[in-house]
Amino acid sequence: MKSWKEYLLLLFYFFNLSTLYPEISDFNKSSLSFNNNPNDTVCAKNNLEFLYQLNSYEEAVSKAQQSVDSAYLSNDSTEIANRLLILGIMQENKGDNDEAFETFLKAYTIFKTTNNQIGSALSMDHLGTIFRYHGLKEKSLEYHTKAHEILQQGDHSFGFISVLNNLGIINRQLGNDDEALKYHRQAFDLAKKHNSSYLSSIYNSLGTYYWYQGLNDSALIYYKSALDITPENLPLKERHCAALNNIGNVYRDMHQYDSALHYYNLSIKESQIYQTKNLE
Repeated sequence: MKSWKEYLLLLFYFFNLSTLYPEISDFNKSSLSFNNNPNDTVCAKNNLEFLYQLNSYEEAVSKAQQSVDSAYLSNDSTEIANRLLILGIMQENKGDNDEAFETFLKAYTIFKTTNNQIGSALSMDHLGTIFRYHGLKEKSLEYHTKAHEILQQGDHSFGFISVLNNLGIINRQLGNDDEALKYHRQAFDLAKKHNSSYLSSIYNSLGTYYWYQGLNDSALIYYKSALDITPENLPLKERHCAALNNIGNVYRDMHQYDSALHYYNLSIKESQIYQTKNLE
């Protein structure tokens, strides 16, 4: 457990890093172009799917780091940036948020330098999530919003679903309930349209939205919908465990403590089986 002084230093660290890239505000709809090879992000998605089939995020981080090291030998900026993005995602999922932040910044810098709008947007979406983890909500909203402005201009469902759901989460945390529900609904519709496995995350997010509204019956419907999705890879396993934990939270608020303990214990056991150590 970090002391309060360590947390203050960490927040100061993140604030200073965020100010290194004021050019983020230069993105606007009139300057958007999509000259990037679409196969870049398709390749990134395919590599993510490969890593998600491994046994643990610890193993996935190791493999992703090896991939980054190999890319540096090629001196191919696009390849380096894409592999850094993948490494950052694995670090974030593992819970190594400080390392992930630095990795995403490196990826973003390369994408921005090479005018790769899609890569920049994907990086900004993840940077926004890390800011949210550390309580920098307005900065998080800024980064997710800029990513949204770029990705909504093209057919990039791979990252756009995530951006929409993240905008829902941060708006809920900021008390913008109508905006939050709007973004969650848009994410839900797009995920259903593309048969995306990210639907499990959206079910959990919608459940949490209704839980904070005090609508426990609605929350349980969405959390249990997340449980119905077969946990076939690392993120789905983690979301399955998260849904169990979230259901425990609802039953705890309803003072049904035996049911709450039942779901908490299920979540712990699954986390141990699936090696989702951060969630455990």
